[in-house]
Amino acid sequence: MRAPSRSPFFRAVWLVALPLLAAPGSRPLAGQAPDDVQQALSSMEFRHIGPANVGGRVSAIVGIPGDPSTYWVGGADGGVYKTTNGG
Repeated sequence: MRAPSRSPFFRAVWLVALPLLAAPGSRPLAGQAPDDVQQALSSMEFRHIGPANVGGRVSAIVGIPGDPSTYWVGGADGGVYKTTNGG
């Protein structure tokens, strides 16, 4: 089975367009991020968001008598967490 023929005009357009699209310098080299991406990433800070069990099932909560802001929370994943600001 033979592929459908293309017009000479479209073949000429592709012959000109492909080298221009693949021209070096038109995109960053492998391993290099564009400047706007690096600028956005430079303002970010690492923060810990918790264990892999994001569902966060709670097994136990204990408050400290006389201290309404301190609580201990036990998670189903085995983690124990303490808050001193009521949250």
